[in-house]
Amino acid sequence: MIRINPDAIGPALGELRQLLRISQRDLATDAGLHSSQLSYWERGLRTPDISSLVKLAHALGYDLALIPREDT
Repeated sequence: MIRINPDAIGPALGELRQLLRISQRDLATDAGLHSSQLSYWERGLRTPDISSLVKLAHALGYDLALIPREDT
């Protein structure tokens, strides 16, 4: 079974966003989210729900299969 690693989602999101040179505000707007949500997630203070992950994946043009996970 493969499990999503919730602690790795935010930092990975921040790294990807910076790599793509997208601001938090622009990504939030494209995903229909608030930039403060992205800030909390990237700093590991909160974890996005699946609905938000889908929105982020679509806004970034990425597949949800790329979400950090751990093998069990």
